[in-house]
Amino acid sequence: MIVVLGTNHTSSDFQKISLYPGDGFRTPLGTVPAEKNIISSLIKEDRTDCTLEKSLHESEHSIEVMVPFIQVIFPKAKIVPIVVGSQDMQVCIRFGQALARVLKNKKALIVASSDLSHYPSAEDANIIDRETLTPLPS
Repeated sequence: MIVVLGTNHTSSDFQKISLYPGDGFRTPLGTVPAEKNIISSLIKEDRTDCTLEKSLHESEHSIEVMVPFIQVIFPKAKIVPIVVGSQDMQVCIRFGQALARVLKNKKALIVASSDLSHYPSAEDANIIDRETLTPLPS
């Protein structure tokens, strides 16, 4: 199973975590099924921050760009598509803890897709990417 955390680019008012309520993601390579048991468990674990809003996933590309890679590298994998709409640290901590509880003792890969650089030159993107990857002081 692969958890794909994507950033929210399309709904600026959305400040929660949206779990995908559909059956799967379809690409020219076929359909990758959603892991509905994990999605249901996450909703139960974090009712405050999580929602099932399919519309948030329909026009969001941060998750769908990962799906063909998953299909090629892990052709039998199911996915847990999640749009992260909040940058609030407490929301992220609560959801991270819920995700840890739900995934405990399960084989899972977590992929974060930020779509970090759209338009800068390669040189500028490399500088920004390095700064982004630099850990914050404790």
